[in-house]
Amino acid sequence: MRDIKTLHKLTIIIISYQNKKYLQSGQYDKEATLNDWIVMANKGECVIFEKVREGYVKLQTLGDQRLRQRESDLYSDRSGTAHTSFRSNQTRISEEHYPEELARKFANKITDYLDKNRHLGTFDKLTLVSGPSFVGYIRDAMSRPLQQKVGGEIVRNFLTQNEKELDSFLKIHQ
Repeated sequence: MRDIKTLHKLTIIIISYQNKKYLQSGQYDKEATLNDWIVMANKGECVIFEKVREGYVKLQTLGDQRLRQRESDLYSDRSGTAHTSFRSNQTRISEEHYPEELARKFANKITDYLDKNRHLGTFDKLTLVSGPSFVGYIRDAMSRPLQQKVGGEIVRNFLTQNEKELDSFLKIHQ
């Protein structure tokens, strides 16, 4: 597992290095900035693309199967318990708050991934595409330095794995 993570980091660094070399060559459109990431997320799935010379490249897909389940499959007959920092203190998690807690955890997973890559310097700017029911969770989970990298936000419930669909969507909504 560790080798896969290392390989993924190296792939991102190589792509970013190639984009920087391309910028230095002067053979590019001055208006098009490279090292821009597009983060498309909803409750349950996140796809991250990088803007390259003539389009987009899919870098990463993150997901949480529990958020894709029907509500009736998420719940049991009893509420769960969550342990706090004190051993004797337990908090009951009601069924109505469970999907919110899962959404928060998934948003944290997304922003942790973005923060790690921000530290590596693999992107300069983020464009966030997320539905209205999930965008607030992502905003709340972002660190201040990561918030400063957000160059645009499109509040639409749109998610695709296809680079061409993404390109046409961004042309319409930016």
